[in-house]
Amino acid sequence: MTKSLIRAAHTERSRANMAKHYRRRKAEIVSMADAYSRRPWSVGEHLAVRQIADHALSTIDAIYRDMRAALDALHKD
Repeated sequence: MTKSLIRAAHTERSRANMAKHYRRRKAEIVSMADAYSRRPWSVGEHLAVRQIADHALSTIDAIYRDMRAALDALHKD
């Protein structure tokens, strides 16, 4: 195998691994928010939990986007 083929294989494995972890963490956040939404809390507390979940989802989206950009820059030919 040439170095470029090896690098491409590593890049694809890295992307797949990163995407897998991203999907798992995102699913965990969504399931936790869903579980907390069924609690007998006041409206204010439900809104606070929803706001925290939304913030966590936007943060994980930003991290994933930045990691993909960094991976692309690292493996650029």
